[in-house]
Amino acid sequence: MTAVHTAGPAADTATTADPPPRLKDLRRSARFRAIAGSTAVSAVGNGLFAAVSFLYYTHVVQVPATTVGSVLTVVGAASIALGVPVGRALDRVHPARINALLLLFQGLAVAAMALVDAPMPLYAAVAATTLLSKVKLAARGSLIALAFQDSTRMAARAWLRTLSNMGMAVGSGLAAAATFTGSYRAALLGVGACYGASAIPLLRLDLPAAGPAPASAGRKGGALRDLRYVSVAVLSGVFSIHYYVIEIGVPIWISSGPRRAAWLVSAGLVINTVLVSALQIPLSRFITDVRASVRATVAAGGLIAASCVLLAAAAGLDGGAQLAFALTAFAVYSIGEVLQASAAWELSFVLADPRRPSEYQGLFASGTTIGPVLAPMTIALALSFGDGGWLILAAGFLVVAAAHRLALIERRA
Repeated sequence: MTAVHTAGPAADTATTADPPPRLKDLRRSARFRAIAGSTAVSAVGNGLFAAVSFLYYTHVVQVPATTVGSVLTVVGAASIALGVPVGRALDRVHPARINALLLLFQGLAVAAMALVDAPMPLYAAVAATTLLSKVKLAARGSLIALAFQDSTRMAARAWLRTLSNMGMAVGSGLAAAATFTGSYRAALLGVGACYGASAIPLLRLDLPAAGPAPASAGRKGGALRDLRYVSVAVLSGVFSIHYYVIEIGVPIWISSGPRRAAWLVSAGLVINTVLVSALQIPLSRFITDVRASVRATVAAGGLIAASCVLLAAAAGLDGGAQLAFALTAFAVYSIGEVLQASAAWELSFVLADPRRPSEYQGLFASGTTIGPVLAPMTIALALSFGDGGWLILAAGFLVVAAAHRLALIERRA
């Protein structure tokens, strides 16, 4: 007989009997207000940075795009190894203050980037900014783990992700004005200001540090010896390649065939942003334990695979039919993204040792770095086989989604 493994303190107590808190209930929490305010402001900076940074590297400082890409790849790959040791260190400090400190340092790094005119100082600033962003993932995961519990945590996370998407959209709008006027340095200074301002609400947030776990407490050997958690972290990281389907895959698809409108990339991103923002809260409220997370991950794999099949089918169509298939693919993909992101988030907490929140979140953050490192090569290689490459990607997403279930199955006598 087989059963989905639900070991772990949080898994044992998760329940769907009680409805998740509504926004007006969460607003009464000073913790939620502080973290939400920080999230919204930093997300504006993230949206602005994502849209103008690469253009600044190549158009203002005039360094080769391939060189900057190499720096980002090397730093991203190096950060994979840093997740667990950084997480262990974070478990010994005040979670809110270390998050605030990381935001301040990241703001300074981006501001320094805006003031340089030579390649080497730019590379140093880019590396510092990228590395701080990776460390911040572990610190933020620990902050939320300690600030919220059970259904409150999932509800809070859903609202925070919605705020993050809205902030990213605002930042992208500001970036459009910056690129139109060529104000790249001013935009980066604005990003630094956003990061600095987002640290302020966290400074007075009262949360105890997790503290170093006793050698005899929790799971022996820490996160790296927890093979189930390592497996889920790696699988979630590989699965996160899907985040680049629209950003990388669709442009390749458009350029590889005739009569494919370039504006479909923008349409895909708009549809994705709107649907993720609208569906994050209603869909995530059903993902409250390991079993629900596994079901959501498998469903996400099916939906994301279906979106790839729709794009493959659209390749052989023209005009309105091609448009209809492509836009449907973007909508189906977006639903899958919400389910996968919510399930991964829940698993990252419910399977973790509560005595080592930052260490486990550091490991999971290392896993999420796998996607950005592998995505450009994986998607480009698959689509090098032509439009049929979408079917290769579809099969890959199905396999990774199914592997989550295998990783969380426990054989019982």
